[in-house]
Amino acid sequence: MQEERRNPKHFVYAATKTAQTNMILILAWQPTGGDVTFNVIRPGVIETDRNRHVLSNEVYLERHLALIPADRFGAPEDCAGLAVLLRSTEGSYINGAVIAVDGGRRL
Repeated sequence: MQEERRNPKHFVYAATKTAQTNMILILAWQPTGGDVTFNVIRPGVIETDRNRHVLSNEVYLERHLALIPADRFGAPEDCAGLAVLLRSTEGSYINGAVIAVDGGRRL
């Protein structure tokens, strides 16, 4: 969500995420014969090795957890489940979607 919330500490990250999202949405407009779709999975705070350090900070933990209606941080499996759906027959008509996996943080 850094691309939507201005934060000078994350300038490069936000700019590249915005570019990436726009590229995917432009590709979604291109005819593919129906066998290829383009979607964006937009994770919120996910408990990964990369985030372990920041999530060990109690101040950060409490401040950000209070902003998530689901009252927990995400697990990698939360994003993986969506990826499986998008790749499945059941998800084959989803194209050009930007789907947040953030426990409601964006609300």
